[in-house]
Amino acid sequence: MYEPTRLAIYEYIAANMPPDYPIFADNQGNRQPAGAFARYSIRPINTVSMSVGSQNAKYRRTTALLWFQFFGLESNGVIDAMKFADIVTNLFDEKWLPTNDGMMIRFQRAELTYIGIEPSGRPQWRVTVRYQVDDL
Repeated sequence: MYEPTRLAIYEYIAANMPPDYPIFADNQGNRQPAGAFARYSIRPINTVSMSVGSQNAKYRRTTALLWFQFFGLESNGVIDAMKFADIVTNLFDEKWLPTNDGMMIRFQRAELTYIGIEPSGRPQWRVTVRYQVDDL
């Protein structure tokens, strides 16, 4: 259930994310760009049954987070963070995305939150998009 969801989200981001800021899946490793950049990860939270009975391999609903970390430059204040949040909003707000095996991902509204200055001196922001996956 998790792998088809991960693949659908990764493929959607790879095909639709504009090139405004470098973006990395999960972790950029030692490749920290000189300019503003982002990374993202998927965080499943909870899965519940949508039907009664012990033979319900399907009929599950998973809630989860698509979690973006945005690392800006101190000199740009919030400009880049706001632009990045707009990109995420345009890609995901209330979007329905099917997986290759028939599940449906339903994204909710994006939320921008300031985190603080990280050890390298960059301002860090978080853009979270809650979503649920229905496996019917």
